[in-house]
Amino acid sequence: LTTTFYLNQTYGFQKEFKKIVPQAPALQKNLSFRIPAGVLGNPDATPQCSDVAFGIVEENSVNGCPDNTALGVATVTFNEPSNFGLQTWSVPLFNLAPSPGEPAKFGFEIVHVPVVLDTSLRTGEDYGVTVSVKETSQAVQVLGAQVTLWGTPGDPSHDEVRGWNCIGSGHYVELDKPRPACGKGEFPTPTPFLILPTSCETPLATDISGNAWSGEVLAAKNEPPYAQEPPVKLTGCANLPFNPSLSVAPDTSAGSTPSGMTVEVSLPQQETTMKPGALGEADIKDTTLTLPEGVQASAGAANGLGACGTGESGLLGGEGAPFTEGFAQQFTPTVASCPDAAKIGTVEIETPLLPHTLTGSLYLGTQNTDPFAPPLGLYLIATEEEPVHHEWSKVLIKLAGEIMIDPNTGQLVSKFKDTPQAPFEHLRIHLFGGSRASQATPARCGPHISAATLVPWPEGVEATTTSSTFQTTTACTPVGSALPFAPSFQGGATNTQAGGFTPFVITLGHPDGNQALTGLSMHLPEGAAAMLASVTPCPVALADVGQCPASSLIGHSTTSSGLGGSPVNLPGEAFLTESLGPGIPFGVSLKTVATHVGPFNIGTIIANSAIRVDKETAAATITALETRILESNGHTTIPGTPFPTMIKGVPVQLKQVIVSVDRPNFEFNPTTCSGQSIRGAPIAISDTLSGAEGGSVTHATPYAVTGCGSLNFTPKLTAKAGGAGSKLGGTSFTVVVEAARGQANIAKTFLQLPIRLPSRLSTIQQACRVEVFEKNPASCDEGSNIGFAVAKTPVLKKPLSGPAYLVSHGNASFPDVEFVLQSEGVEVLLDGKTDIKKGITYSRFETVPDAPVERFETVLPAGPHSALTANVPESEQFNLCKHASEMLMPTEITGQNGDVIRQTTTIELTGCGAVKNFKETALQKALKACKKKYAHNKKKRASCERAARKKYAKHKTSTKKK
Repeated sequence: LTTTFYLNQTYGFQKEFKKIVPQAPALQKNLSFRIPAGVLGNPDATPQCSDVAFGIVEENSVNGCPDNTALGVATVTFNEPSNFGLQTWSVPLFNLAPSPGEPAKFGFEIVHVPVVLDTSLRTGEDYGVTVSVKETSQAVQVLGAQVTLWGTPGDPSHDEVRGWNCIGSGHYVELDKPRPACGKGEFPTPTPFLILPTSCETPLATDISGNAWSGEVLAAKNEPPYAQEPPVKLTGCANLPFNPSLSVAPDTSAGSTPSGMTVEVSLPQQETTMKPGALGEADIKDTTLTLPEGVQASAGAANGLGACGTGESGLLGGEGAPFTEGFAQQFTPTVASCPDAAKIGTVEIETPLLPHTLTGSLYLGTQNTDPFAPPLGLYLIATEEEPVHHEWSKVLIKLAGEIMIDPNTGQLVSKFKDTPQAPFEHLRIHLFGGSRASQATPARCGPHISAATLVPWPEGVEATTTSSTFQTTTACTPVGSALPFAPSFQGGATNTQAGGFTPFVITLGHPDGNQALTGLSMHLPEGAAAMLASVTPCPVALADVGQCPASSLIGHSTTSSGLGGSPVNLPGEAFLTESLGPGIPFGVSLKTVATHVGPFNIGTIIANSAIRVDKETAAATITALETRILESNGHTTIPGTPFPTMIKGVPVQLKQVIVSVDRPNFEFNPTTCSGQSIRGAPIAISDTLSGAEGGSVTHATPYAVTGCGSLNFTPKLTAKAGGAGSKLGGTSFTVVVEAARGQANIAKTFLQLPIRLPSRLSTIQQACRVEVFEKNPASCDEGSNIGFAVAKTPVLKKPLSGPAYLVSHGNASFPDVEFVLQSEGVEVLLDGKTDIKKGITYSRFETVPDAPVERFETVLPAGPHSALTANVPESEQFNLCKHASEMLMPTEITGQNGDVIRQTTTIELTGCGAVKNFKETALQKALKACKKKYAHNKKKRASCERAARKKYAKHKTSTKKK
């Protein structure tokens, strides 16, 4: 069995196969011929003959196909022993009606025995045609056949051999109706049937396979001894025309809107390929489509989106990714089973070779799965509209492509490479719109140009770059103008009870079409704080890799990304972290797991923010610092801004962020209900948001609390002073304020020191200048350091403590007392105003932060730089012990809720021994008795006093000895 394939200009493509066997041959049962890729036929070149007319159904056992359905000639050598013996006849080859899904079907008849040639596309390979003869009848022994398919069946040159009337004069055709005369054509505008490949590089080669009725099998071969002639190589490919055009149009003209989009590539087949005598249009090999900058992937498309795996699409493994060296478009020929959730668009292909439009879908391929390179793979799968009954004959197209995304601009570039050599007039892809839209329109108005580079199969024909323009006219920003920036911000407590624990919620909104959000700084109101001591801060090293333990969890978040009404919502967790650097005692790490965003594995997103505490108000400021993306491959990406605008080239399109600090008994409210702090500032949450194009917006959201009147306010203030002072060391003074947890916090304190306890002038003169203090308190001279304070607060694990400085404020008559308290990286500055009138010192703390303090101890020790001294007669040597009854201090304490406590605080004197105190008290009593008894007799009163002093002086001496 030999095969010969050759071309001729008149008759088009021919097949000849002969069987030369000297003795009884094994009769063929099934044969298949693989027509070279690119050699395709147009079954509409002639009318089709029905199965009934052809005689392969019972209604008609005689072939009665009309002459105008002939598209070639079959010269058959056969043996029919009973009547004809060994014969060679030429019979018409007819264009039969194909089975559903079959591209074409041909047939001829020998002695009332039909021979049918079925065709099928080699789906998933080169999309060439395979011609098959199945279950050949044994009634007639077909020994050989030469089948000629006319290139243009309707050409008048074929009239003399068209149909039964012309071949053999119809000598064995039995019909009731007479045939028209031979040579009468019915094709006023002949249409080509055979179309040759448009590439001249690969010789036209084929092979044959099959089996005999006796069971012998012939494997597919295309080399000698089966091939008697060398393969044919085409010429003239460089002369072929190539005039593709492109159309790209979104479904809407509105900017920043998820939109469907129609992409159409067209080739003028009717005026070239389908015109007899004309050179056909070159086939497209590679297509690269670049959408305009501004057309970006829509993050919201990931909602419910699936992906089609290589097994579901039938893509056969290859070592290279698509479009890399060595990759081939190789699929299984079976129907794909991609899930509906993976569909991102529809496909229509109009080709002159099929009577029906090929329709199908565009699917998203599995991300980062061999052989796909990141980020996105595509599958184009289409079939005919006709229902398919036979899997082997289904007209099915499968192609692999990909979309590359510019990591900086988000510009989308799609590529399809090594597409089959097949003519098409229109390839139309419509990407879904609405909530499933995979792309969004540009934010700016004006024309937007898409460009496509199309590479033809013929060598020597230049690639063509064509373009298409569409407009955005509404809901867009003019070119040259900055995008608007109008984000929204809301925040507050869910429980408004003053001083009560409460979840704290902030909501950040970002409208479509606005500048991308790049920065956030949020200032909490005075008095809104958290029990940091109840949480174990997460080490920064663990936070940066998303491994914070539950002990540091303080809240939850929801991040929404995507334009339009169906963004992607990603849950997250908020953790308290250790210091993120100098001046940042604590931080917040927001962890969002984005490993399953639809079919995408973005990774774990870690957004770190700094918590800073205001020195004067103790109010917290939270500032976004940086975002890092932990990819599944172990790589870490830091986009460079606190809020990334792109992740792997996909715009974040941040729409909303909700953060809820909901750890139980953690966040608590201020204890003032006036709407203003003690400093007169509004009790509000303020924020500053910044945009990618320089936009900046500030909001202030009132933070209203209620129920201040129900808060208790019962602080306790005690004071001590050193009884035995000195000229060089002055005297010591200690004040302790204690408060119960859960009460209103202290807002103001006022102390009027007794005249016996005045400020020390020599120390006042050593006060630190305010310029030096504000630059660095530690730079102040030693003489300005008058003591220290310790404040125990439930907010921190360790008490705040630090020195007290006298600071000179220019125009002020007397220096302030400034406490610089520190703990766990938190620094608080308490400002005390000092006034001295007629030797009496007044101390006022008028702007105490609204913060819970369980115990505040101020210690002003005696020493060379003591703040106070003893005002007693020189003879008493700075000893206050006998003036205990005069150590009274008018005190006023005001709560943040407005409650006021007024009292006279007795200053306890220390260092006055019990015996000494007894003698001094006895002497004092004796002197008072002398004064009372001899009020009107100075001489006797003086004598009485001398006797008392003498008596108690002796007792003092003996006590000392004792």
